Amino acid sequence: MTEVSIITKSELLEKCGIIHGFSQRTGGVSKSPVDSLNTKKSPLVPDSIGNVATNIKTIMKDFPSVDNGVLLYLEGGDNVVKIEDCAGFKTLYGYDGAVTDQKDCFLAVTVADCLPILLVDASAEVIGISHAGWKGSAGKITTKVIEQMLELGAKPANIEAVIGPGICGDCYEVDEEISKQFSSDVTEKRQNGKYLLNIVKANMIELRGAGVSEIEVIDICTYENTNKFFSARKEVETGRFLAYISR
Repeated sequence: MTEVSIITKSELLEKCGIIHGFSQRTGGVSKSPVDSLNTKKSPLVPDSIGNVATNIKTIMKDFPSVDNGVLLYLEGGDNVVKIEDCAGFKTLYGYDGAVTDQKDCFLAVTVADCLPILLVDASAEVIGISHAGWKGSAGKITTKVIEQMLELGAKPANIEAVIGPGICGDCYEVDEEISKQFSSDVTEKRQNGKYLLNIVKANMIELRGAGVSEIEVIDICTYENTNKFFSARKEVETGRFLAYISR
């Protein structure tokens, strides 16, 4: 993993020549409590559309093709959209995953603890992205993204996956009902009756189960590194960083 300016990159995708990144939290125009490179406005994220637009332009300043693609306004579920028309940049509501075989088409999600997962089959020229919180992970969101990638000609053995910055297994505390939706090898009961959920391990298991062997984990816990990334769990009212992929 290497860091370039305000963007964290994947060594795996850099070798493939895939445009991608995970934006850090500094270098933008947004004010506290979402300072400063925030990429979302919502009831939970107090910011202006103008600030968000400026911040996204800052992140994407070296990529003119950002004018074509989608930003997913997340549902926290397992719905996946196939992008066949990439003319213009638009926000799509109700999806936590997207795939495309279109050239110069950005797929992007906003995150702050949940896992952003980028996927590519370079030989088939197919990319995918998923937002894997506990709901999406329990619903196998990334497997569903891969299934739609296969419909576009990708092959599991050729897919390379990157799990971006997110909350680690030592910091992600959930209740018993949530823990029951995962296997015991990715949860650990605490003395307070809560459970620790290793969502990174859960998604690695899921990816391998879908036939993906090339997996890179960018080992940065957002909860432990709020100087670089937003953490909704730790900060409550905070911004969101951008995960994106294009080819």
